[in-house]
Amino acid sequence: MMYRSMVRVVVVAGALGLMASSAEAQLGGIGTASGTDKLRVKGCGKGKAPAAFNFTVSDDGTWFARDEEGYFFSGGYSAVSAKKFDLRFDSGSEALFVANLENVASSLCGQGVNVTSAVRQKFFLKVNKKRTKAKVRAKYSLTGTAGGEPGTAKYILKAAGPYTEVQ
Repeated sequence: MMYRSMVRVVVVAGALGLMASSAEAQLGGIGTASGTDKLRVKGCGKGKAPAAFNFTVSDDGTWFARDEEGYFFSGGYSAVSAKKFDLRFDSGSEALFVANLENVASSLCGQGVNVTSAVRQKFFLKVNKKRTKAKVRAKYSLTGTAGGEPGTAKYILKAAGPYTEVQ
């Protein structure tokens, strides 16, 4: 499904093995993540698909990921704690993410969907103490129209996998 790409990107972004030193996040690592992503469109139904991707986190505060379908996503991050990092898409990746969600929502609704707002509720990467495993979580609230009628949707991504620090 189309939202696999979004999930993979989100997971990749999250799994970007992050390293932190005190209040500043310094990362450098690579990883793979797999899990599921879900999209629930009010009045149209819900979809669930497996998600998998490879990702890289750089110590300059940026990350990038590539999903199984070849979609490329990137962005920045900031430290929430020594093990948890808040992820953001860059503008091009966010536009691709929203376009993928529109495609999946259109399929669920059986008609064209236009997303007018995608609000990030959470999008983070969390590493274990040894920095050998990473989890990526994302949750977005969407508003838009389907067939000219207003509507809402929720997107959730949960993925995890091995992570390796690179220095």
